[in-house]
Amino acid sequence: MSELTEKINAEIDKFGDMGEYGVCAGLKVARDVIEEHELQHKIELNKNQQVVLDYLKKMNRPKLKVSAMVTVFCLVDDNINDNWQEYDEIIPPHVEALQKLNIAEENQVLQVFSAWVIEQEGE
Repeated sequence: MSELTEKINAEIDKFGDMGEYGVCAGLKVARDVIEEHELQHKIELNKNQQVVLDYLKKMNRPKLKVSAMVTVFCLVDDNINDNWQEYDEIIPPHVEALQKLNIAEENQVLQVFSAWVIEQEGE
């Protein structure tokens, strides 16, 4: 079973018996999952973007109970105010990678990170 099929089945399972919602509701669920899947897979991140994304995901684990907004703020704050110097002598890879991104690349990271966060909330 493909990843996309698994996602659609998971969303449909959330509704339980689709009979009470009808075929149209089931198709809308499938459409929404496909659109989200395409969005996530359409953006191909470069190495620096992937380093930043991996860091954001690592710092946004559910057990930490930190919002996505706070996670992004902390990364940007570390970069702007050189907060990383308080815990390291050399620039961390995620800060260095962030500094190499242009605005469009940063926006792509935010887009993929946001989709990932929303997906995690559904699990």
